[in-house]
Amino acid sequence: MGSEGDLPSASNPTSSQAPNPNESEVTATTAITAPTTFTPARLAGYPTGTSRNLVTSATFAGSAAEPFPKRAKLSCPYHDSAAATVVRGSAPIGSCSFCASAAASPGKSSEDHTTGAAASAAASCHATIGRFATLSMGRGAGDGATGAAGGEQAGRSYQPSDQDRRGSKGQIRTVEYVRLIEQALRSLGYDSIAAQLEAESGVALESKPVAQLRQAIMAGQWEESVAILSNLPGLDLSLLRHAEFLLLEQKFLELVEAGEVREALTTLRGRLGPTASDPKRLHQLAGWLLCAGPEDLKARSGWSGAGSESRGSVLKVVQALLPASVMVPERRLEQLLESTVEMGRERCHYHNVCDEALSLFTDHSCGREMVPTVTTQVLEQHEDEVWCVQFSHDGTRLATASKDHTAIVWQILDSFSHRRLHTLSGHSLPLSYVAWSPDDSLLLTAGNDPYVCLWDAATGQLLRTFNKHQDAISACAWFPCGRRFLSASAVNDRTVCVWGVEGGELASWSGVGRHLWEQEGADFPRINDLAISSDCSHVVSVCNEKEIRVHELPSGAPHVVKETKSITSLSMSVDGRWVLVNLSSGDIHLWSIQDICAAKPPDKPAFSYSGQVQGRFVIRSCFGGHDQRFIISGSEDAQVYMWHRDTGEVMEVLPGHSGTVNAVSWPATRPHMFATASDDRTVRIWGLSSVAAGGHGVSGGMARGAVIEEPRG
Repeated sequence: MGSEGDLPSASNPTSSQAPNPNESEVTATTAITAPTTFTPARLAGYPTGTSRNLVTSATFAGSAAEPFPKRAKLSCPYHDSAAATVVRGSAPIGSCSFCASAAASPGKSSEDHTTGAAASAAASCHATIGRFATLSMGRGAGDGATGAAGGEQAGRSYQPSDQDRRGSKGQIRTVEYVRLIEQALRSLGYDSIAAQLEAESGVALESKPVAQLRQAIMAGQWEESVAILSNLPGLDLSLLRHAEFLLLEQKFLELVEAGEVREALTTLRGRLGPTASDPKRLHQLAGWLLCAGPEDLKARSGWSGAGSESRGSVLKVVQALLPASVMVPERRLEQLLESTVEMGRERCHYHNVCDEALSLFTDHSCGREMVPTVTTQVLEQHEDEVWCVQFSHDGTRLATASKDHTAIVWQILDSFSHRRLHTLSGHSLPLSYVAWSPDDSLLLTAGNDPYVCLWDAATGQLLRTFNKHQDAISACAWFPCGRRFLSASAVNDRTVCVWGVEGGELASWSGVGRHLWEQEGADFPRINDLAISSDCSHVVSVCNEKEIRVHELPSGAPHVVKETKSITSLSMSVDGRWVLVNLSSGDIHLWSIQDICAAKPPDKPAFSYSGQVQGRFVIRSCFGGHDQRFIISGSEDAQVYMWHRDTGEVMEVLPGHSGTVNAVSWPATRPHMFATASDDRTVRIWGLSSVAAGGHGVSGGMARGAVIEEPRG
């Protein structure tokens, strides 16, 4: 045997004679002479002529145009990178036949490996080293899939077996990993790169029958599709029948659309009938045979017609019925990555940034500095206690209601400056409620006197006064159209009214009888607060009788759940899925509106938040932050409490006010700012600690902010 680095000649496999320079040979050195662009032909082991410039220390006979060995030999992990000798041991799946034979026969000399075509196989094993580092699945020394020769194979392509694993814990099947990468590349439009990866790794995204099934469905070859489907392994019989029915149903519809009624009828009777599990569906299909034409068929069936859209839909449904190992679910890698991002977001305790800030490159984490915890402005123009505060939907303006009988509209310019736009004077008693119209053009004010005032939010002009109630008004709520609203009284008259903004009462309920809020023969409840969902599907009200009532619109169907204590106020999430209620006991409960409307409503809330103090006054809480992940509330101990919505954990207790904090407002459009109203006659604007420190250097949370007075005249 020759020294390391030498190979016997092809004419005498057992000798180590020097090569004959007169023979047609290709001599290789260990250097890579120049970068090489690999084509699918090179990847698959086909000739590239004289342009081949990746060479090794092996010398082999034959023409430069002689075909390369098969891929199994190219990627054989048993070729030693220095001398192209055989590494002894068990041959894994994917090793070339010569190496597998040598491994199985330890007594066989390495010279047997270098005879004839085998010499080319040994040499060309090194010809691909380094080029496909980004596409290969080479095993590094620290990889969870490292084998006996893992360190030697770093950077070299290999064909993974079903037993190969990757990841620090060895939980990722390499074959599945490669298939997902191939699918992702194809979904991004990199079909040629996906083909290269498939050829290099020896791992196909789909088996040949599955690929044929996909092609047959998209080509409208329905009988062939059914035949291929029937021969796929591991399919449950019932799922197979269902999938066959879907394929034949598509065939039937395409035949009807094409006017081939006789063939469609044959398909219905002879093919769909035996596989159908729903006789009603068969009758429906039979009725479509009488359609006047293709447009009539599409209108009656909701079908889009023969083509890639409808066939693609059938393919997706069939794919969902097949085992994932047979047909990988669409965009599976994207789903896994999205789940990872979502999990990182859910685990982030202080998450309060938009999704655009999330990245796959880092584990997401927000700190305390991402939620408002510092007072950046104090609004002091009210002359008495402030009982209600509400941001406009766009987050640019703020309305406050006070015991001084006025409401003020403010423009919040930024974290440190504001402008008083209008002082609304029209009530004779303290105000306790303000409500912006859906488009923020109108504003309602109500309180201890028995009427509701409607204001032009842009000019501060009083547009109308609505008189119907006989006592203090507890709540108002806009319909999503912005042309109607509800008002409710919680004292003696117990009346709920529907008003139109053009003036006039549209409907009202009070006293005893059957109506929207009550069953026949029962007293009308005291409505302490109410809200209407943004899609106008539900009206939610809370009553002094410890009940939460959800009415479905337009039917008015009622759903009721009981609370343990009297309910003083409610707040509905922007998406209309959740309702937050404050109890006289001091607890705050979160209820799912969908659960309340279920056939069997829950007997307890989804979450409970405690810590704040309430017992003497009405305290209003609200949702806040990005995706409304936080709950904030005022408290009778003059502090602001913040909880994580999904855990109930107290995140912050914020001092600053010197009297009861009656209400809070956190606009969905400004996740880094909220406002609080207090008996200390002030309204505080809260912002991020980083903004406060970098902007105006708040000291002790007592910033006054820059005030621009309201316009005169």
